[in-house]
Amino acid sequence: MKKNIFNTLIFICIAFIPLVKWQAAVDSTMLSRQIWCTTFVVIISCVLLFTKKLVISFTPIHWLLCALTFLSWISISYAFNNAEAIYTINKYTLFTCVFILLYVLLQNNLIEIKSLSKGVLTFVCIACAYQIYELFTKGNLRLLDGKNLYKINSLFGHKNLFSSIIFLCFPFLTYLILKTKYALKYVSICLTIIALGLLVFIQTKAVLLAIVTGGGISILILFNHLKINKSIKIGGIVSLLFVLFALSYLGKNKLTLLSNNDTVHERILLWTNTWQMINENPITGVGGGNWQLFFPKYGLQNFMQTNYLISDGYTTFQRPHNDFLWIWSELGILALLVYIFVFVYAIYYGIKNIKHETDIQNKIIQAGFLMATIGYVIIALVDFPLERSEHQFFILLIIAMVCKQYFTDIKTNKPFPSKWILISILAVNFFNLFVFIKRTQAETHAHQMLLAHNKNNWSLMIKEAKKANNEYYSIDNFSIPLPWYTGVAYSALGDNVNAKLAFEKAYEINPYQIHVLNNIASINEMEGKHDLALKYYNEALAISPNQPDALLNKSAALFNMGNIDQAFLTILKFKFDNKNTQFKTYYLAIVKAKFEKLFALPNSSNLPITLAELKNDSTLLKKFDSIKSFSYICKN
Repeated sequence: MKKNIFNTLIFICIAFIPLVKWQAAVDSTMLSRQIWCTTFVVIISCVLLFTKKLVISFTPIHWLLCALTFLSWISISYAFNNAEAIYTINKYTLFTCVFILLYVLLQNNLIEIKSLSKGVLTFVCIACAYQIYELFTKGNLRLLDGKNLYKINSLFGHKNLFSSIIFLCFPFLTYLILKTKYALKYVSICLTIIALGLLVFIQTKAVLLAIVTGGGISILILFNHLKINKSIKIGGIVSLLFVLFALSYLGKNKLTLLSNNDTVHERILLWTNTWQMINENPITGVGGGNWQLFFPKYGLQNFMQTNYLISDGYTTFQRPHNDFLWIWSELGILALLVYIFVFVYAIYYGIKNIKHETDIQNKIIQAGFLMATIGYVIIALVDFPLERSEHQFFILLIIAMVCKQYFTDIKTNKPFPSKWILISILAVNFFNLFVFIKRTQAETHAHQMLLAHNKNNWSLMIKEAKKANNEYYSIDNFSIPLPWYTGVAYSALGDNVNAKLAFEKAYEINPYQIHVLNNIASINEMEGKHDLALKYYNEALAISPNQPDALLNKSAALFNMGNIDQAFLTILKFKFDNKNTQFKTYYLAIVKAKFEKLFALPNSSNLPITLAELKNDSTLLKKFDSIKSFSYICKN
């Protein structure tokens, strides 16, 4: 009876993950699915408490995950932003508890792989059905032109996250194809073909590389442990490579996104900044969840090569698109080694499982789990599956199944008292639920705050920003402190006193956010505190030397101080924009003041403009480039 309960619960938990969304939040899927997984942990733990003859023993992977969670707890002692550090603790604690419970269920034979696989089949069916709908409504084959594929949505927030989660489903689909009969087998075959077709169409480089590399290594290991003729093995490998090259050649004109290297270049720049962060904090990291705060500190100027919105601070990053660097930068070198060894053990167990299996179908299934584990590592090197609870649930389920198979005939450590472990899991996950719900409530208000910002509804913006701000949520999903929004609203309403207080609070939360720096500088400039304003403008320009708002405002501050020469050099760094009224106003005032000084000097014949042209605004605007060249010559 209890076995049926667990099979039903695990089926429901897996199958309906794609439908779990809270549209009122800024990110409709992330927190809602963390609450979904936490609820599953709480329910399973409660039922297990009343299960007799329960065995709970730990593998090396258990201890590694516990160590990673422990290190995240330690990081709160030195994290700059405690709210994000606590949230990171909650996530790692949840993932560790998920693994412990999944392994307990498998170890005690309380769930069956068939029920798991049926849940995955339903999951894939829902996810792919929505993705096909998206493709047809967004333009179908026209999506293959340029970067149009980035326009499509998925039930996982991004096309890349859809691709990576579907990839993790393939071992379970393989099980259904090999181990079931009739309708279920044929549905699994059809869905596998559809899923593969979608992955090729969507062109997520990391996932396609994971399929080729993870699949290739797994096939080689599988072939090595099959009792078949060596020439057949070689022939199979050559045929596989031929098919891959043929498909690549046939699709080279349509799969344009695969040959686009913009995202590759962008990731390299992300990793460069992350590496600088690691070099400053190699042992401890900067604290859980704090990467996003410190990332701009190391400069955004190089992102001009890929996207000026990033270099100017209008687009932000919350993670470095490499889970291993992410863990190292936040939790330190020991956490990185712990995380690496989770996969070292999992891959080692996976290889041993293929070797020890005698049935060829079981060998193929174990090869599928090995492919998923290796492929996940490849994806984690260039993406961020660690952020998403559904991805963690699937990879932890795969690793738990690999461990269960490996330790079936191997004596494990002495069992632990199950009651106290389950009570501990319940206690920490009730805390997890509390924090996740508090963040969901805060994010719901943050969503309303952003909508109010778009509509210039300043009073509602202040109200929602204050409701969103709590001890577990102080920056929004774009790494911007919530008090910044309050400051912007107060400033728009003409309440400069409260605006300044809000901007100062925002600066305390995130001192490397360009818009925070620009606004706190501007409010000080309005009060006549020119030196303090320049301090903040310079901090912003140290992060992004060509940030347009900071350049304009700094030039105005220098002009107000009477420092015409520096104001002149600063305004000319601005990219000429004839439609920008503020720029034209500042530029004309500063240039006129500068050249009036120059014309008063004895040798003024070599200037790029005449005295008559100085009085003509249109001419001064047209002469921007020659004036800029003149300023460069004078400077050097």
